Amino acid sequence: MLEKGHIELIATIEARHPGEWLALVIPPGEDEYAPEQAMLVVHSPNDNEVWDAVQQITANQVVHVYFNGSAEQYWEGMGQ
Repeated sequence: MLEKGHIELIATIEARHPGEWLALVIPPGEDEYAPEQAMLVVHSPNDNEVWDAVQQITANQVVHVYFNGSAEQYWEGMGQ
């Protein structure tokens, strides 16, 4: 699901969307290697939906994409 969001704590975003793929834009001034805040761009249990949405983000943005769950949940979602 695409989001039009605002900057918030990453921990808050993760708590709201457990077991889903997240794409976060890291705002300027935030440590891009260990950010604490971000803007949620898209979340979905399906990684293809997230990657499709990420293609629409301008190239000059710092974007983090990852699965917000356990390894077991990840492999379960991959059909393994």
